[in-house]
Amino acid sequence: MRERTFSARLGCRYLLHAPGSLDPRTVLVAALHGFGQNPEDMLRLTRHMVGPRHAIAAIEGPYAFFLGVGSDLVGHGWITNRRPADSIRLHHEMVGHVLEEAGSELAIPAERRVLLGFSQAVSLNYRFAAAYPESVRGVAGICGAPAYSPRCCTSRAARTSFTRPNARNNTRGVCVFDVMMWSSNCWKAGTVFLPAPAPFGRTG
Repeated sequence: MRERTFSARLGCRYLLHAPGSLDPRTVLVAALHGFGQNPEDMLRLTRHMVGPRHAIAAIEGPYAFFLGVGSDLVGHGWITNRRPADSIRLHHEMVGHVLEEAGSELAIPAERRVLLGFSQAVSLNYRFAAAYPESVRGVAGICGAPAYSPRCCTSRAARTSFTRPNARNNTRGVCVFDVMMWSSNCWKAGTVFLPAPAPFGRTG
């Protein structure tokens, strides 16, 4: 038996939220949901986190599946341990397309574009930023882990940053996240404090 591979066109989807007015401080946040989730929930979470004045492109994972036996609810994923290199390539192509298309449409340059990932998407976003550092200004990860690779992370501090909400200064009603920003040809770590978001699946 011989395995053969081929390429086929895949229809991809994202939701774009643009604020009523854009200014030189408006940021484009490319937001990627976690395993089994969807761009609608991620858009709602991200809007709650960054506020109404920034643009958000919530991207849908390419792999759809039913969330349970007999359920008509569908979730999406980004990667499995089956041919992961193909999933990494597809993720990079999707993110690159969305950043360029939405960024050009809204006239937001690369230095004001940020990647936000939840859970499964986090390590893929780190890989993208390491491969294409000129495409984004920063990366934020929520409840995920960085890709452990010398190409992606050059120090212990980088490898351990923003893998999960920061509990050191946690205050009720506030989520504390470690983030990494690309500046002056190197990654710089920092901490941000954001209002606690509504749980996934909550409406309103």
